[in-house]
Amino acid sequence: MIGRLIPTATVGGVIRDYTDAEARAALPLKWGRAPEGVIPAWVAEMDYAPAPAISAAVNAAVGRGMLGYPPFDHPMVTGLEEAFASQRRLLDDAAHELRTPLTVLQGHLEVLDPTDPDDVRTTRTLLLDEIDRMTRLVHDLLLLAKAERPDFVRLERTDVEALTLGALERARGLADRSWVLDAVARTHVDVDPQRLTQALLQLADNAVRHTRPGAEVGIGSRVHDGHVELWVRDTGAGVPSALRGTIFERFTQGDGEQAGFGLGLSIVAAIMEAHEGRVVLDPPGATSGATFRLVIATGGLW
Repeated sequence: MIGRLIPTATVGGVIRDYTDAEARAALPLKWGRAPEGVIPAWVAEMDYAPAPAISAAVNAAVGRGMLGYPPFDHPMVTGLEEAFASQRRLLDDAAHELRTPLTVLQGHLEVLDPTDPDDVRTTRTLLLDEIDRMTRLVHDLLLLAKAERPDFVRLERTDVEALTLGALERARGLADRSWVLDAVARTHVDVDPQRLTQALLQLADNAVRHTRPGAEVGIGSRVHDGHVELWVRDTGAGVPSALRGTIFERFTQGDGEQAGFGLGLSIVAAIMEAHEGRVVLDPPGATSGATFRLVIATGGLW
């Protein structure tokens, strides 16, 4: 079966599956114009109709009483619409964030004196820095877009202790901090080790941004309350209470953040969502700093 279609001439809720040939014959409905006898309800292959056209067509049919009950939103149609809306928001956010570095590039090139070697050298350094920032932004946005795909994570039996130690060793190269191993969980769990390492290093980079050289940053893991937890803690100023509710949203930045776009924690959240887990920020404690935890169910625990 390619998908499911609703006969427009049928009243009373009769819905049947169409064959592959019948579905392919309905290709003109790609832009929401249905051939005589059918309109789209939901389609497994997106080549046949975009989600908004699918939703509009099925709700229009139901609204006209063709099926004998009130308008509704089918879960698959609703899910597709939400995915499209998420992608549109991502593009809108990207356009907004790219506007600033592009304006910087244009402004400096417009006032550049090509006959002044010092001006050329200074402008070149500045523009290369802006290009590097835009490259990182595009890379992060592509990663967030890929997070919607089912193959974003590849699960395998993973040694949590080895993963924790490996992340700590990689984090030592990020900056001059006092990197500490808090604890290790000596167990195995089904995860994507590369993605989880990526999430831990993203949290470590976030800790570096909010601490001074030599400050302590801890990385650890444990089995707790039916879950595997991996964390990164820092000894910085902590997360302001006003940001705690939105800290994992795209482009959320704390005060004094160094050259970041505010995508790091949203990437971590996307990685954990793909693992059917979550990332949490510990409540404020007696000491300063912030602790972010990656929490994964131990369903496949050894």
